[in-house]
Amino acid sequence: MFDFFISLEWKFIADLLPFQLLGFIPTVIYMEKLETSNVMMILGKGCIWILLLWGAVKLLWHKAIKRLVIHGG
Repeated sequence: MFDFFISLEWKFIADLLPFQLLGFIPTVIYMEKLETSNVMMILGKGCIWILLLWGAVKLLWHKAIKRLVIHGG
C-alpha cells in the first residue's frame, strides 16, 4: 500500500502480522480508500489470524487444565 518501510523484508513481515487490523485497516475501510477485492482479502487474512490464535488458546488451555491441581475445598 504505502512505501514508508526501510526494506521489503520488513514490509512483508509487517503485512503478515495482525496489528494493522486493529486501527489502520478499519480506518482505511471507513474512508473507502481500498477496493472491495482488497478489503475481502484483508478480512480473510483477519479471519485466518482469528482461527490461528483461537487454536493456540485451545491448545494452551488444554495443556494447562491437564496440569491443574486443586487442593482443599
